[in-house]
Amino acid sequence: MISKNGYQKGAREYALYEGIELVEYDNLPKFHQIVANKLAKVCLPTVSTLGQPFYVIMEKLNDMSTTGNYYQYGDIIPLFFCKRAAEDARRMFPDKNKWSTYGVSKEQLGFLCSIHTIDRKMKIGIVPFLDLRGDEKWFAIAYPVELIREAFL
Repeated sequence: MISKNGYQKGAREYALYEGIELVEYDNLPKFHQIVANKLAKVCLPTVSTLGQPFYVIMEKLNDMSTTGNYYQYGDIIPLFFCKRAAEDARRMFPDKNKWSTYGVSKEQLGFLCSIHTIDRKMKIGIVPFLDLRGDEKWFAIAYPVELIREAFL
């Protein structure tokens, strides 16, 4: 429910009891905020996103949502074929608690490939499937975005 002049105490109590969200006119989200929230759902993974077929490592917030910053291995955003391999790689980071593993849907992979058209310096790489449970070094092989699109989208 939206009000331009606020709510009386009784209305607030009733709304709380009935599960009604009360919003004041001045606190309505602006158009750009609505668009940004919609885009984030399509463009950014969440902890519940299933990797189809990749996983990435991204900077996280306290609630486990992402800041939108991808971990970069040099100038490459590494894509992992399985969550465990991404987690094993993340555990090797000196600042590992700053990062988390997220699945990437096909739509999000398409968005990631689209970023390349804006920033040609950014590369996308695939980490070969390795057993990273020890102290092994890992690496990512950069692939042309067109090849990633053709093979996975």
